[in-house]
Amino acid sequence: MRDTNALRLARENERDPYRRRFTFAKWTRTVTVLDEYRLFPRLREFADWDKARHAKVAIEYLAVAHADRAVWTDVLRRYETLYGTEGTLISGGFRDHWPEFAKDACRYFGQRYHDFTSRSLAHWQASGRRTATWRALNEAP
Repeated sequence: MRDTNALRLARENERDPYRRRFTFAKWTRTVTVLDEYRLFPRLREFADWDKARHAKVAIEYLAVAHADRAVWTDVLRRYETLYGTEGTLISGGFRDHWPEFAKDACRYFGQRYHDFTSRSLAHWQASGRRTATWRALNEAP
């Protein structure tokens, strides 16, 4: 699949390197480095990184993800005591009847946890390490 001018323009205007989209072999959609870690060398921000630097950043992102997960769990627990556990359970752990600001707080930390976990895994794979080793690190508190 060829890059179109619109895709090139969108890629050049995207400031966040983790959200830049590329075409890649055997994918039927455009992908980011979070989908395909082999795209890291195409990004000028990561072009000169070695495997050790990717591994170091992967561990740092995983630490941030664990902190966000702890905050997300704490926020959920506090809102459950304030607003109850009755009602429909929504993805992210919150309830349908909770106020919007409570839902937004839960979404925020849940999305941050997911984002930093994805970044950590992509860097871990770019460092040449096994995904199973990363999973074992991710399970550790």
